[in-house]
Amino acid sequence: MIKNLKIIYILLFIIISGCGYQAIYGTKDINLRVKEIKLTGDNNLNRKINNYFNYYKNNKNYSKIIDVHIDSSLEKKISSKDRKGNTKTFELSISIKLNIVENENIIKTKIFNKSSNYKNLDNKFDLNQYEKNLIDNLVYDIWQDVEITMHSLFQ
Repeated sequence: MIKNLKIIYILLFIIISGCGYQAIYGTKDINLRVKEIKLTGDNNLNRKINNYFNYYKNNKNYSKIIDVHIDSSLEKKISSKDRKGNTKTFELSISIKLNIVENENIIKTKIFNKSSNYKNLDNKFDLNQYEKNLIDNLVYDIWQDVEITMHSLFQ
């Protein structure tokens, strides 16, 4: 009985691990190089977004060269308060305006917005860490949308 279970688990593992999963929009599929990135707005967001463009800045296999202009903003506002006037929840919103420029002409302009609500924490250090993680996650979500936009333009 135990041998049969081991065999079933081994076969199941082999079947699952050999499924051939592949991302639909992988950065290796696009023949694009970003020559220049102009960043305006929130410096923290710009630094994070700029890091995501590293593959495209260093791409040796390219057929098109583009410039990217990004204007980013981060807004944190109070969404609700309790009866005493203490903050209960916050809303964090990130907005990124992307201009893709080819041969001095803007070929695509798109605005990406992501936001999230979260509860206030008594420990302000934990709240600050939570906000940093939330910003990282929202920027990553926006980056995925940016990549899909670039793939749809150049594939």
